[in-house]
Amino acid sequence: MFTNINFASVNDNGWTAQAVKTLEEDVKKGARGLKIYKSLGFNVKDEKGNRVRVDDPRLDPIWAKCGQLGIPVLIHTADPKSFWDPMDRYNERWLELKLHPNRKRADTNPVSWEQLIAEQHNVFRKHPKTTFINAHMGWYPNDLTKLDSLMRVFPNMNVEIGAVIAELGRQPKASRRFFEKYQDRILFGKDSWVPSEYATYFRVLETDDEYFPYHKKYHAFWRMYGMALPDEVLKKVYYKNALRIIPGVGQESIPELILTRRHRGLTEQTEVLCALRETSVCSVLKITQINLYRYDISLKAPIAISLGTIDHARNLLIEIQTSDGTTGWGEGSPFWMIVGETQASGLAAAEDMARLLLHRDPLDIEGCTNILLRYMPGHPTTRSAFDMALYDIAAKAAGMPLYQFLNGSKRPLVTDETIYINAPERMVEDALRIQAKGAEAIKVKLGTNARDDIQRVDAIRNAIGDAIPIRVDANQGWDVVTAQAVLRAVSEWNVQYCEQPIARHDIAGLRHIRQLSTVPIMADESLFDASDALRLVREEAVDYFNIKLSKSGGIFEALKINAIAEAAGVPCMIGCMSESRLALTANAHFAAARQNVRFCDLDGCFEHADDPVQGGITYHGYQIELPNAPGIGAAVDSAFLARCPQISVK
Repeated sequence: MFTNINFASVNDNGWTAQAVKTLEEDVKKGARGLKIYKSLGFNVKDEKGNRVRVDDPRLDPIWAKCGQLGIPVLIHTADPKSFWDPMDRYNERWLELKLHPNRKRADTNPVSWEQLIAEQHNVFRKHPKTTFINAHMGWYPNDLTKLDSLMRVFPNMNVEIGAVIAELGRQPKASRRFFEKYQDRILFGKDSWVPSEYATYFRVLETDDEYFPYHKKYHAFWRMYGMALPDEVLKKVYYKNALRIIPGVGQESIPELILTRRHRGLTEQTEVLCALRETSVCSVLKITQINLYRYDISLKAPIAISLGTIDHARNLLIEIQTSDGTTGWGEGSPFWMIVGETQASGLAAAEDMARLLLHRDPLDIEGCTNILLRYMPGHPTTRSAFDMALYDIAAKAAGMPLYQFLNGSKRPLVTDETIYINAPERMVEDALRIQAKGAEAIKVKLGTNARDDIQRVDAIRNAIGDAIPIRVDANQGWDVVTAQAVLRAVSEWNVQYCEQPIARHDIAGLRHIRQLSTVPIMADESLFDASDALRLVREEAVDYFNIKLSKSGGIFEALKINAIAEAAGVPCMIGCMSESRLALTANAHFAAARQNVRFCDLDGCFEHADDPVQGGITYHGYQIELPNAPGIGAAVDSAFLARCPQISVK
């Protein structure tokens, strides 16, 4: 519906005249407006390498021609001002900038925020007969008083509300007054098609609900409130203003459902928008079928930790199929004693989750993740399997290995190997075997009592010598006093760190142990999601984080955890439960993509009697080699899969 400008030859003689001519031809062919992207002002340059200003005089005939043709100019200039502000505790978008560092700007990249906005306003001022739609409310949703003054200065300026609903929702009274005052000049806008996010927009605009969250987890940590706008104002914002401002868009283009009645529920509103998209010319990837498998893998022998003994890897496998024939694989390994899930409960939950995701866009990872999180926040392992499969599909769609899709690169990864709780002499045998294989670090499970645990570490250290670091893991098995006693005793035995010495909820106890121990402390069971990470950082409770995809709910949440850790100077380890090489490969991709991941504990498959995975990571001793295939680069052998009980949702 909207056309654009080709700036490639902006420095050529006659470029302006040709651009005006092209604009006229596009309008004759059906264009109803001109869209200006934020690249104008940012990175559009002439042949001499000079930045083309938003108010460059070479563009004046184009703005004027839009006025003559009666078409609006939808113009996006700059980014939120916070992107230019210092990255400190006063910056509301601090976490967003940490997760997306390429969004951070300075006054020299390319110029200040104020300069870009002033250039845009010069265009409005110079062309009063041209109608402009200022994207994102001109980046003034936080200052409606200022925006009110601009609306009065520039009567030819309209605004749209894409990506600023969070700012409006925290000031509902002021926002409602602004919308009622300028109801003829505000348009409903959205700069990305994520159906799950529309409910937030509708809730802010239509309801009088109070204290509800924003749909994204890296921005707008405040709660929002509904504006409860009158029906007539809503109709103008939703479509009447667009019908008036954009020529040639008749009322027949708007579904009767929207014209005749106010939406009655948030679910229905989202369905209306989904129906609109289904009638568009866009081709959207859809989830067509999800297969759930009971993924049982035999162990070579039972393994014991302080929380219990495991005699079988009872995992779950997710296979997501899409409308273009792509398949995404995900695996979860539910340890009931850690995450509160079993294979049976996970599969039962997975069947419901699969129905929620069916027919949705698998590339909308954030939207799909939020749907599952809202439906069942207590099943992180099951959610992680869906998350993994979605990332597999997305990376395959991009034609990239997952580590590259996550903006990383191949780098050396080395795993340790774990010795499980047993008699000291048996643990010494395991330590000597692992040492002989060339391990660079040995992980030792503890968490029984001070005397026996000290004896175990002492025996292992005496057997293998001092060179190889030992990493101890109590899995919450101690209390504060026992933890202090054990760590004091082993502190001279080259113990690299201690994982989760005490109960997961005792953050104050962790902080106390850390303050008194020379052995660094790592959070494992105390760290499930980003909110846990923020609390641990705030309390200065630990030195390291252990991120496990089966514990965090998947890659999407793990990225946020790592970003918080990196900003706080807390190195991370990527850990595992009892996953096969399928999930371990996804974990390794994550580790390769994030430099803050310093340690790898990806030995879960070492205890498996079977290896049903095709492709995936390769172990060269303890060195990990990632596959180069698009996506995770791993799948399950079809013969093994045929023996796994299956549920299909389609």
